[in-house]
Amino acid sequence: MSELASGIIGVLLGGIIGHWLSIGRDKRIEFNNCAFPIHERILDAIRSIDSGTAWQGIEQKDLNSVACLLREKDQKELFRLYDNYIRAYRKAHIPDGCGGQKIIKDELPAVKEALNEIRKLLKLK
Repeated sequence: MSELASGIIGVLLGGIIGHWLSIGRDKRIEFNNCAFPIHERILDAIRSIDSGTAWQGIEQKDLNSVACLLREKDQKELFRLYDNYIRAYRKAHIPDGCGGQKIIKDELPAVKEALNEIRKLLKLK
């Protein structure tokens, strides 16, 4: 009788653990599908900074799609990092008086650092 009980308990425990792991896998896949386009934009923006220009690589609407998959603490951190990015971006770009912008190259490393911090928070799993 104890062999039968231990077998049933083993099967149930294995089913619960397998189910728990499959839910985690599905959540990871969903997160990666949402975060991958943002990663691409961040990497494009970093490449443009390395080439001497800096366009706004991400917008808040881009982050909203992935923010809903994060814990509340991580959502707050994501939007705090985004605010840091916007501040750095605005410091690196000033209006030239003709409707365009001048890039202040000394401020570009701060923009790149802000983008890297967002990328670290949204690392693909």
